[in-house]
Amino acid sequence: MPQATVEEFIDTSESREELVAFLHATGPLGQPSDWRLRLAHWWDANPHKDLLSNRGFVVREAQRMVGFVGGIPQAYRVGGDGVPALLGTTFRVLPGYEQSVARILLSMRQLAQRIPFVYTTPLRRLQSVIRKMGAREERHTIRRLYPTGRLARVSAYGRWPSLESHRQCVTDLRKVRALATVETVECHFAKAVSLSNLAWQLASPVHHFAFLGSVDSQGVLHSYLILRSRTVMRLFPAWEIMESWTARSDRTELQALAGHLALHPDVLGRPHHWLSSVSFPTDPTWTETQSLLTHHEEVCHYYLLPRALREVPLFPMLAEGDLVL
Repeated sequence: MPQATVEEFIDTSESREELVAFLHATGPLGQPSDWRLRLAHWWDANPHKDLLSNRGFVVREAQRMVGFVGGIPQAYRVGGDGVPALLGTTFRVLPGYEQSVARILLSMRQLAQRIPFVYTTPLRRLQSVIRKMGAREERHTIRRLYPTGRLARVSAYGRWPSLESHRQCVTDLRKVRALATVETVECHFAKAVSLSNLAWQLASPVHHFAFLGSVDSQGVLHSYLILRSRTVMRLFPAWEIMESWTARSDRTELQALAGHLALHPDVLGRPHHWLSSVSFPTDPTWTETQSLLTHHEEVCHYYLLPRALREVPLFPMLAEGDLVL
């Protein structure tokens, strides 16, 4: 029997159609057209597509595709410096070819000696192997739950800071003209923020996200939240804060945006009785807020990094990796 080989996936119209058929046959995502939309989002609409040419790795046996792991270019930063990275996605191997998994992972590790590789796999076996490969992991988050509407207005849980009078809330990214200059540049490895990246993320063909931003009179964006509608803790239909960013050196404006939503739950068009934040221990945004419930949860963020970045502090967020694309 021919030996299965691992090689870089070269994205052409023919190879993409082959990949669509493979992914449709091996996974749960709808019709082939759904995969065409998702791949086009990852690789064609991606504003970072020219940062890196790699689109992942494929396993072939006698020219037949029997395994795949995808790579999505993403811009990260360390301090003020941009760092191109790849987001790992969609690890698939046909039954009988499980021995190829180790070779795919070896290819990922070799690539990560030059390029950061961020992976958010929920698969326990892969997590264990990636950890042994030297990946840094961020797994522990703190979820906080806040009431909205009338309960927020009449209780201690509604004591949010207010937006400054010269700021305006917007829910449409098209009303934003520019990003404000960050007051304090932190030297950590974090997903880069840009208007093009925001537009790309909000246009996901798989997920529905909402945007809530604070702009000045010139349309300059100073802070924002990205949220999704989700039942949290298996009980509470809520707006879940997936990502937050501010140009300010403190987090007050982010809290004011959350407070605006809590006190005016119909601002995003679909009111919920609950608002939820999820943050890693390195993110102080919600630490001092008055939440009704606090709950510790585990996620699955892994970072294979070049040697020069292995000691750089991480600033992870829930809206990271392919989880939001």
